[in-house]
Amino acid sequence: MGTMSLGLKRVVVSRWRPQKVGSQQLASARMSGAMLRGPAWLAMGLAGGRRGRRAAMRGAMAVGVTEVVFRSERVASKSVVDSEAAAAGAFVAATALESLPWTAPATVLGLATIGASARRSGPAATATGAALGAAAALATLRWWPRIDTSPADAPPAPRRHRGAVDADGAGLTLVANPSAGPDGSDGPLEEIRQGLPAARVVALGGDDDLLEVLGEAAESAAALGILGGDGSINAAASVAMKHEIPLAVFPGGTLNHFARDLGLDTVADAIAAVTDGTVIEVDTASIADRAFLNTASLGSYPELVMARERLEDRIGKWPAMLVALIKVLRTATPTRITLNGERRDVWMIFIGNCAYDPAGFAPATRSRLDDRRLDVRLVDGSHPAARGRLMMSLLTGTLARSRVYERRLVDHLEICADGSSAMLATDGEAFDGPAEFVVAKHPRSLLVHAPTN
Repeated sequence: MGTMSLGLKRVVVSRWRPQKVGSQQLASARMSGAMLRGPAWLAMGLAGGRRGRRAAMRGAMAVGVTEVVFRSERVASKSVVDSEAAAAGAFVAATALESLPWTAPATVLGLATIGASARRSGPAATATGAALGAAAALATLRWWPRIDTSPADAPPAPRRHRGAVDADGAGLTLVANPSAGPDGSDGPLEEIRQGLPAARVVALGGDDDLLEVLGEAAESAAALGILGGDGSINAAASVAMKHEIPLAVFPGGTLNHFARDLGLDTVADAIAAVTDGTVIEVDTASIADRAFLNTASLGSYPELVMARERLEDRIGKWPAMLVALIKVLRTATPTRITLNGERRDVWMIFIGNCAYDPAGFAPATRSRLDDRRLDVRLVDGSHPAARGRLMMSLLTGTLARSRVYERRLVDHLEICADGSSAMLATDGEAFDGPAEFVVAKHPRSLLVHAPTN
């Protein structure tokens, strides 16, 4: 019995004893692991939507950290930590943080790599590697926070505004901006015609003025619909408020910030919101008498937004913001303003309609659309080496504690810029504004169709 037990122990130890591998075998194992996960990342990036792209980007960041830490052949050959297991752990954890539908296939691929690593390096080195890889994925949250994509809350509108549009779309006049969005195809418009056959649809012509068309459409409508991006939606909201009718938002732009905060990720979601008849009240804001639904800005921030949005849909908001910020700050100079009676030198000012998350200069989502607050964030240009301090705080994830960064929640701003005018922007649309202007909050001023939940 003792001999049999000893033999069994020898078999078990032999089975899990790390195998010594040469540099060629180690390189081959690393290449096979990269081939195993590479197609999955590509699939997530191409077919996984916004969350899939974020998961792929976060995974690449986490694996990059593990590759730097475990590149040493000396450490790998001693099987202290298995670098392939670390990369697999980073891959699975990053996917779980960003994209629930992709977590299961990512876990299967990650476990396959971890299993191969255990046979090569042993269970201890493999477990340590996988744990450190997962920790690297979690560490990316310090620089690139995970965003909450659940719809923002807002109160229901008075009962008299519900049911203004019939389930087949009767009473709705929709203005479609064909120039909005990444491809300008007719697919969304055909989907709307099928889902809301009784709705009146007006396609914007090349020489048409958007505000004029919206105004004419609203005169005979029980509700005004808009198919387009944030700029078109902003214009439609101004017209809907003027006529005191609900707005129906159909996402047709590239980023669709306001639609996403409403929980309208697709045209099908918007159709369902109209047929269900749910109407809510949301806050709006204005800068220099121009209304905005999402954000306004001045100083170098309008240029920063335009540079960021060119990259955002491809690499994610935070990486795009970092690249854009480096580009803008390289040539930008502080703007001298008077802010609520106080003289300030500022690099840039962000103003959000309601409080945004996360902190910093890549705000992404709102938890409420009726909090009666303006979210003001600025970079103080009067501090010595403000440019370098800002970049360092971004790279180290300490922007919220930086001396050059300020955040306030207010309901009113009075701003006077030196010079005869100020470069302003609302919801991504830049314009020349007056030198002296007011930023104001308008609580629950817009009626809008939203999902029932």
